[in-house]
Amino acid sequence: MLTSTLTSKGQTTLPRRIREALGLHPRDRILYELADGKAVLRPLKGDVLGLRGSVRPRQRPEDFTEARRSVQRKVAQAAAKE
Repeated sequence: MLTSTLTSKGQTTLPRRIREALGLHPRDRILYELADGKAVLRPLKGDVLGLRGSVRPRQRPEDFTEARRSVQRKVAQAAAKE
């Protein structure tokens, strides 16, 4: 079992074996998720700019207000099902 200490600023150093196993390097980003009372961390590879051009708008110019409303409706529907 590997451990590390939390500083007064809420910071910690990931043990070397964890960094190596996840392929983490200085300035890499880490994604944290809470699942069943446990913290899960994963390397966050790439960034939002790397996704540029991967989604084509349905129309030009894209109506972002309507896109937001659509996403909000879908999130609300999914939450209602739960």
